[in-house]
Amino acid sequence: MVEQNEPIDKNTQADVEVLMYMPDVDILVSNDRRFLKSTFDTFWRPKGKILFSTEEFVDWSSRL
Repeated sequence: MVEQNEPIDKNTQADVEVLMYMPDVDILVSNDRRFLKSTFDTFWRPKGKILFSTEEFVDWSSRL
C-alpha cells in the first residue's frame, strides 16, 4: 500500500493469515522477503519474535 506502483503480491492474503497466528509462536520460517518480512519487522520483531529463512533455521536448529 505504501508503494502504490508495485504490483500486488499474490500471496498477501496467505501472509496475513500466517501473521495472525504470531501471538502463539516465537519463530516463523519463511523465505519471503517482501510483504511478509516488512510486516513482520513492523509488528512482531519489536515483540521479540524471530523470522528465519529456511537456511537460517536449519543452521540455528543444528546448533541446538
